[in-house]
Amino acid sequence: MKRTDWIIGIDLGAREAQISIDGDQQDRQVPERVPAVLCPETDSHPWLAGSEAMAAALDSGEALLESFLAGEGPETYELSDGRTWERAALLKIYLTALLDLAGVPRDVYDSVFLTVTSGQMNDRLVADLGCALKALLHDSNGFRLISHTIASEYYTIGQKKEFWNRDVGLFEYDQQGLIYHHLTVGKGNNAYLAAETIDLRELMDGSELAAGDDALLDERFSEAVSRMLSGRQISTFFLVGEGFEETEEGRVWMNRSLQLLCAYRRHVFVGENLYARGAALCSHYMAYPDEKPAVMLFDTDIAPKEIYLMTLKGRKAEKTLLLPAGNAWYNAFGECHVIIGNLEHLVFRIRNVMTGAEEKVPLVLDGLPERPPKTTQLMISAHFEDRDRCILEVRDEGFGTFFEASGKCWRMSVNMHAPENADPEAREEGFVVDAGKADIRPLVMPVTGVPVSSVYELCWYLMTNVDILSEKTYDERFFEWLSAAAGPEIADHVRRGRSCREMTRRLLSSVDYFGSNETSAILERLMRLESLPGYEREKMAADICMRNSSYMAALRAYHHLICFFSKDTLETVEITRDFKAAVWHNMGLASLKLHNKVQAADCLKRARDISADPSDVNDYLKILALFGWRQQFDEEAAKAGLPAEEQEALIRETVLAGEAFEDSDRCRRVLDGIALKHERKLADYSDYVQTFLGNFKNRLRG
Repeated sequence: MKRTDWIIGIDLGAREAQISIDGDQQDRQVPERVPAVLCPETDSHPWLAGSEAMAAALDSGEALLESFLAGEGPETYELSDGRTWERAALLKIYLTALLDLAGVPRDVYDSVFLTVTSGQMNDRLVADLGCALKALLHDSNGFRLISHTIASEYYTIGQKKEFWNRDVGLFEYDQQGLIYHHLTVGKGNNAYLAAETIDLRELMDGSELAAGDDALLDERFSEAVSRMLSGRQISTFFLVGEGFEETEEGRVWMNRSLQLLCAYRRHVFVGENLYARGAALCSHYMAYPDEKPAVMLFDTDIAPKEIYLMTLKGRKAEKTLLLPAGNAWYNAFGECHVIIGNLEHLVFRIRNVMTGAEEKVPLVLDGLPERPPKTTQLMISAHFEDRDRCILEVRDEGFGTFFEASGKCWRMSVNMHAPENADPEAREEGFVVDAGKADIRPLVMPVTGVPVSSVYELCWYLMTNVDILSEKTYDERFFEWLSAAAGPEIADHVRRGRSCREMTRRLLSSVDYFGSNETSAILERLMRLESLPGYEREKMAADICMRNSSYMAALRAYHHLICFFSKDTLETVEITRDFKAAVWHNMGLASLKLHNKVQAADCLKRARDISADPSDVNDYLKILALFGWRQQFDEEAAKAGLPAEEQEALIRETVLAGEAFEDSDRCRRVLDGIALKHERKLADYSDYVQTFLGNFKNRLRG
């Protein structure tokens, strides 16, 4: 595992911040406390923070910006020169200064893992910190926001297991009063730490610190400890805050209370930067998730619930997790991609990981575009808008280049504590498979040039293009892509099939897409095709090239077949006149698509001469009329014995087709392209051609 140099935790208080560094740089010396003040930039200095800001303000008499870390601070701050700054921008400046103090070079921010904790995480502070950190680090995966209680839980699980083999207690005492955080340790298959905060300011409101009555402090804190020990088995106590800090005379006021804390061999620790250190451990586990203990963390900001769907894997139902439990609501975001059959609704399951209780919430997919079964991919996402409400969003992604996305979107707001539209009878019927989201380059299929971006699109392609499958389909380029898309095990399994039919069978049976009946039908068709003569399969491949606008490839294949017709060995092969005529006819159409008028007319003439079919006669005459070769048209029409009224009808049909094209948007786009070419704007013309052909091919594939 690659190690990263910059793993940082920052504790933001209302008046100051603390920094903790983990990893290779943890021995760096950083200030214990950084005052939460900013000195605005001037001609003589840039923005300054902390002690530097205070020194600059003292020298120049400039006004300091304060209180911007307070959870209820104003949204904007006005400077002495009249300028206004939003709090998110000030937070970014302050956080940048903290990273500077930690020694983090600004050009390595993309490799920083940063967690910010605060004891006053409300909606506004979360939003402002989120904006500041996104602007600072440019990567939402590189930072986290956590509460003090979650920071204490991270600090706890970073200690030896003996310190948290039972519940853990944390007392926080300063001039604001005494607060107690109780961490309940749950064991078993779903191990967890759940935080509960208890306000003890009725016993100690902070005024006792100024009074300096040691006996009163000890008495009241002893009562608080006794209350919190009642009915609880606690292995460790942590004490944080200025009320527990050691004075010059030592911690003289904790006598009886300290005996209560340490009884029964309980561990007691006094920490000054516990929250910052817990934030740094959160960053560490963010950077190295495999090193995190298998314990879920909960507090009032984190609901112990997960959201998932049941999908198919290995022909069996399994859980596909959309939103895991254990993330604060302001950090929680989940996303997955599924492919569905003919479904009318999706069923989301909301499960409490602590109790096992779960509820079903259906989402109706009204207005879903009609497509063949299993050719609709959906992107599903979930995020919280506040502590209670989760937004579920489903978006239609189409199906690769085969079916375009419709832009249709369905949204549902769910109360995680009591879902309004829960339905215990909701049935999960139909085909739903986890499509993943492989970050790989598409595989461009031979002959057709169709790109496929997933193994599911590949299966659909194989079914709809059985006519042109061969051993050449399964080349090294194919297996290299399959290894990246489905894994090397499946790629090796398919490769060992050797024959086209066996490799196709192994591939289809390894992917949760087609059922056994569908797979059998594909293989039976492939077996029938393999029994056909080679020239018939070659014509099928050429016809598919025509349907996919690969006219040069089609032309080469038709030409190869015509050369085959002229060989002496042809006498041993029974080729019908209709088959020969069809090859010449399609070769004429391919030539027409490539604007080779003479060859197109010659090929259609040969098709007419071979088959003498009325449709071939009409097609040849239409070509002559379309090109304006009226004399030749009259001669050929007379040879065919075509009545005058039918000749006029053919000419009128070609004229109307030309006029319709001239009035179409497509003709306008063609003329625009010709104008670009004549103006010698080669770069614009190249872009135009690529876009035009791409849109044209997509329309044909659809």
